[in-house]
Amino acid sequence: MKNWKTLNEARIFVDKGFALAKADKHEEAVNCFDKAIELDPNDAHAWYNKAEVYAIKGDKESAFKSLSKAVELNAMLKEFAKDKRKRIKKHYLLAENSNEVICIRQRRK
Repeated sequence: MKNWKTLNEARIFVDKGFALAKADKHEEAVNCFDKAIELDPNDAHAWYNKAEVYAIKGDKESAFKSLSKAVELNAMLKEFAKDKRKRIKKHYLLAENSNEVICIRQRRK
């Protein structure tokens, strides 16, 4: 069992990764989520956020893998994952057809 300090460090990496993803620093965000997962492999939110970033980057396979792990760890994410899988497929197909990178989330500025 992980101690509270390790779990707190993992949470810090998740929060940092989330902030980096919002700033469009996707590689750095994935690295932070990976560090969080290394510290706490059972952190469903780290896996979920990692899936988000992979989807934004257009890495469909890695997005599905991370999303599946998130749902495995936290069944409450299942409904979110169903919707996200549909959006990943839809946007991935749009990206293939138009040769553009399509983000899952609409950018809000």
